[in-house]
Amino acid sequence: MQSKPDYSIRVIGRMAKVLHCFTRQDPVQSLMDITRATGLHKSTVFRILDTLEQLEWIRRDPQTGTYRLGFGLFELGSRAIQGLNFYEASIGHLKELVKITQQTVHLVVHDNGKALYINKVEEPGAIVVQPSQIGLRLPMYCTAVGKVLLSDMPPAKVTALLEKEGMARITANTIDEPAALFADLAGIREQGYALDDEEIQVGLRCVAAPVRDFTGKVVAAISVSGLTAVFSEERLPFFVEALKKTALRLSAEIGWSDR
Repeated sequence: MQSKPDYSIRVIGRMAKVLHCFTRQDPVQSLMDITRATGLHKSTVFRILDTLEQLEWIRRDPQTGTYRLGFGLFELGSRAIQGLNFYEASIGHLKELVKITQQTVHLVVHDNGKALYINKVEEPGAIVVQPSQIGLRLPMYCTAVGKVLLSDMPPAKVTALLEKEGMARITANTIDEPAALFADLAGIREQGYALDDEEIQVGLRCVAAPVRDFTGKVVAAISVSGLTAVFSEERLPFFVEALKKTALRLSAEIGWSDR
């Protein structure tokens, strides 16, 4: 088998080794700290640090001689985040989730007090059991996606939103009391997913999980939905696991890390 050509540049690899020494746990490093951690020669590390300082990728404390990451890297990171196309990044993940679950999948964001559906993928030939469509805006308190988005908001903001939008009882299962909703939101934060058990449409069950950005903020929700009979208590853990894995992969693609 023909091996893949190695076009790597050694000095850039060494530079990356140096930069990776700066962690959340140890944001400040000395020359000797980095030399020991990388296994590079002291003079090599010094030259790399000097170059990085000129680029403003690291800062040297003139009093202690120690180093920390600089704002030049923050600027580059900000450009990377701004260049992300969240919608485009989601498409492959949603299609894969449909392939695994063979159910309808949605991507939803918060928009002025409503859950706004920005993407929908269905299994070819699937029975349509919900009138969802891209651009649809639904209440947040009675949808799994909406409850995921609410679970990341400050309580005062949730209360203000409920007072503005109301909590109409749509089905016999709809949560229409703030106290019950807040209890549900606490459970969502703990378990990492939300359930809509025929709360907005009789015969329909839906599970949703959060999508987080690089700060950990919930910026969207992914859901899998279908007939209540399909989403039985025995099958529900399967859908939840597949959903949560997909949400984590999409979150990682847009910059989130749980480290």
